[in-house]
Amino acid sequence: MAGIARGGLRPHHPTKHSFIIVGLILVLAVVGINYWSISTKNTRLLAEFATLQKNYKVMRLHYYEKNFANARANGQNPLDQFPHII
Repeated sequence: MAGIARGGLRPHHPTKHSFIIVGLILVLAVVGINYWSISTKNTRLLAEFATLQKNYKVMRLHYYEKNFANARANGQNPLDQFPHII
């Protein structure tokens, strides 16, 4: 009767557990690689966005300076054209 104790009739499959562990490790590796790839792309895009934002501010400043100079040359009040700058 000792051989029919709890779990005694169940076959033991140690390889089944190792397949699960290997599968989980592979899934974690794929998720880690994807996270690293997206993180790298995000960092690059943030740097590019900061550069574009800086260039936009510089170009906007040049645009307003040019239009202010043109308005003054034409004898107009530049603030009448650009009231939102004040």
